[in-house]
Amino acid sequence: MPLQLQEPQHEIAVGVDIGAMYTKVSYILPSSEDTQSFFFRVPISLRGSSVVPTALLYNNQGIPLGWGYDAIPGAQQLRFFKYSLLPEDHWHPEAKQWYALAQSVQVRTQLQKTAVDVMVDYINQLWSVCGPYIRSSHLPRHGQQSLALIVGFPPGWPEDAFQQALRNSVLVNSRCERVLITEADAAMEFVLSKVADGTMRSMRNIDLKIGENIIVADCGSVTVDTVCGTITSTNGDLGYHRITDATSELCGAEIITDSFIKMLRLRAGELLTDPAVLAPYAEVCSIFHPAVKKITSLVQDHAQVARDQTGRSPKYVFFTGGLSRNQYLCSKLHASIKDISVVFLPSTLQSQAVANGAAIRAMKNSRALPVAAEGDFGIEVDGNVVLLVNKGECMRAGMRKRLLLPWKVIQPSYTGGDGVVQLRISRIEHVAQVLRIVKWRPRQPVTSDDIVHIEMFWGANSVEVVEWAFWHNGLQQSGAPNVSEERPGA
Repeated sequence: MPLQLQEPQHEIAVGVDIGAMYTKVSYILPSSEDTQSFFFRVPISLRGSSVVPTALLYNNQGIPLGWGYDAIPGAQQLRFFKYSLLPEDHWHPEAKQWYALAQSVQVRTQLQKTAVDVMVDYINQLWSVCGPYIRSSHLPRHGQQSLALIVGFPPGWPEDAFQQALRNSVLVNSRCERVLITEADAAMEFVLSKVADGTMRSMRNIDLKIGENIIVADCGSVTVDTVCGTITSTNGDLGYHRITDATSELCGAEIITDSFIKMLRLRAGELLTDPAVLAPYAEVCSIFHPAVKKITSLVQDHAQVARDQTGRSPKYVFFTGGLSRNQYLCSKLHASIKDISVVFLPSTLQSQAVANGAAIRAMKNSRALPVAAEGDFGIEVDGNVVLLVNKGECMRAGMRKRLLLPWKVIQPSYTGGDGVVQLRISRIEHVAQVLRIVKWRPRQPVTSDDIVHIEMFWGANSVEVVEWAFWHNGLQQSGAPNVSEERPGA
């Protein structure tokens, strides 16, 4: 058995959702299960806001002068910079025509800053406000715990770019554990928390049991992020086992808005002669049809994988995110999604999903007992060894570890079989006793010049790797049908 190292640290858990247009920060205190929203000061307002614009203000030398709600005469405002973290060849086909993106790229180019540079500046500005408040207001009552912080990012986007931004920011020196979570997984955590506390049953009469499958789709300003999982329970906490890899589709609110603006421009000339032709109802409705079609297809794809993998269809699909407030979109999705009950969260909860879910995951991670490996575990191929876990190495719930795989470890099974890489995991001193066989079917051909990493994700008990992923030339591949696992003798 692994060795328990210490009692849980009970850190303050912080979740951050840096959206393309707005940002939200949530936190959970060590003595509480309740998620609290950070409220940002809004000029000319006494109430404040739980969201702040994802915006920076620069001088001509590229030095940040302000952010969020700030208004500084003569400063250059930079918004929509998150989208530029996505490689250009993955952009939406019409992205270069979007006004917000074009302006963002123009200002960033003038300032000679990369998208990562801007994200670092934004995190620094954000944390200069949130960090001191959370620490000074709450740490004196709980001692000097560090913070466990999780930041959401769209699945399929370059995780390395987000990691680099976190590493280069002030967070690296703030006694703050920094972890990423896909926005779909964060939304899943939030939905399960609402199921657990009775919110869903009281508002929507939701009836869910352990072992049933659900889909969660977070509909944001740019992407709709989706994941399917089986509900589990660990130490009384509801959790889930991923059935599908989290996915991201470019069909969010800003893309619909851009289509609406284009329609208005086309109608502008006709407005001079007949105002009634500006925006016929049917034409306005048609703007939503591509998004409805894509979201429906996403749900159906995830549901089919669930049926193939578990033999059961998902019972519910839960929609979160700001776009899910649109009543027309809701009605169309209700009509187009068959065989699965469709649930839209109450409007007061929809925008909280990613930040609150990230904070909930951070809380779960911080409360788990760290354990130490009782031996060396790794991969051995023809005398070549890749050590995955060292004896005595500490493992913790939510921990991810990524290691480089040499070609000489990949090549024997890849070229000698049907194009599937098979890696046998064992305790190094007992290589004949195989504990796991991890299989990877690459989406693209692998050559000796490629860079391949294997990534491990530890589950709630800190003892077992519950998810394997492979990174091929910087792009992640995980979940069915690309990655699977076998347990000999199970």
